[in-house]
Amino acid sequence: MNSNLVTSVETLKMMGEVSTRLNMNLNGIMGPEQVGRLTESVKLLGLGADEAAGLAKFSTISGESIDEFQKSVVESTNKFNGLNKSAINHGQVMQDVLSTSDDIALSLGGDAGRIAAAAAAARKLGMDLKRVDGIAGSLMDFESSIQNELEAQLLTRGRINLAKAREFALNNDLKGLSQELANNGASSAEFSQMNRIQQESLAKALGMSREELAKSLILRELNAGKSAEELEDLQI
Repeated sequence: MNSNLVTSVETLKMMGEVSTRLNMNLNGIMGPEQVGRLTESVKLLGLGADEAAGLAKFSTISGESIDEFQKSVVESTNKFNGLNKSAINHGQVMQDVLSTSDDIALSLGGDAGRIAAAAAAARKLGMDLKRVDGIAGSLMDFESSIQNELEAQLLTRGRINLAKAREFALNNDLKGLSQELANNGASSAEFSQMNRIQQESLAKALGMSREELAKSLILRELNAGKSAEELEDLQI
């Protein structure tokens, strides 16, 4: 179970911590080679015990090796950044994926690529997957959600349409939901021209606080106008 990058003591410590969190003996779900690779990943990526348990759990569920799982996360994040002209941090996405709750992970098929894409979309919005999942839940309160949307439409002159966002929420498509929420936001310039009631109404309809909406708009501005090379340099 050992390798050149970790000691036997480090491996045994990691095995004990992860087994405790999984309520299962780690040897029962992973072979010796994968246990060694997991310990290496814990050391190289600076993962905590909970994140290590997530890596063991989700890589096993997805049927991928530790290396394949991590590669899927990086490739999915790169693909998202390329398609969306963004600079989402790989390390942040990895942490989000490994700390994803079981209900969200299984709703996304336990697939590293899908979870990573959803996590990247959430981070582009300035949130994590748990927060976006919470917004999805609030959109399923149809009566309240539609009332908030109609109020925001009245105050902002029809700027918002959340029909597609509710569809994404219903189907547990958190990536699509994050992107649709961004599409229904405003530009920083538009936000600055709104009065406080308009700002709060738009944010409420989107399931956000006024501060969260403003943060998402600022992140969009930070990415705007940057070349592909500049965006890649920002992906730490």
